[in-house]
Amino acid sequence: MRELLLKRALPFALTFAVGAAAGGFFQLFGAREGGHWGRWNYHRNYEGRRGCGKKFRRHYFAPEAKPPVILFKPDAQVPRSAAGGAALPERVRVRVRFGEDGKVQEVNPYVEGEFVSAGFYEAATRAARHIQFIPALADGVPTATTEVVEIRVTRE
Repeated sequence: MRELLLKRALPFALTFAVGAAAGGFFQLFGAREGGHWGRWNYHRNYEGRRGCGKKFRRHYFAPEAKPPVILFKPDAQVPRSAAGGAALPERVRVRVRFGEDGKVQEVNPYVEGEFVSAGFYEAATRAARHIQFIPALADGVPTATTEVVEIRVTRE
């Protein structure tokens, strides 16, 4: 029995005692200013807390943000006579301002290197005004956002 005590319990007890003493030492002197044994460090990360561990505040993390969810996006209907026989693009990009009330507030053409006829942009703008969506959320509150949306173009 004595042999079991010396082989198993004594090393455990000594390790526990040394660990507790070291933990108490670092708890007392761990959060010092400038890494030396000066005054207590009441830096904002620690919130006045002594010791080695940081207690993070909520504002250190990015707010939860969700983009708008498009439920319905109509196609742009271009009449056959429009654009004077120009090649029909597959899609036209427009910049849409989604409001927090669930309505499209503003639609502008989005030009990225490639020129598209003004008639196609007008048809895409008319179609974009009828987009149905769920507003974007920032920390659970609906907010207005601007997104680039591709509208499919078809002939009537």
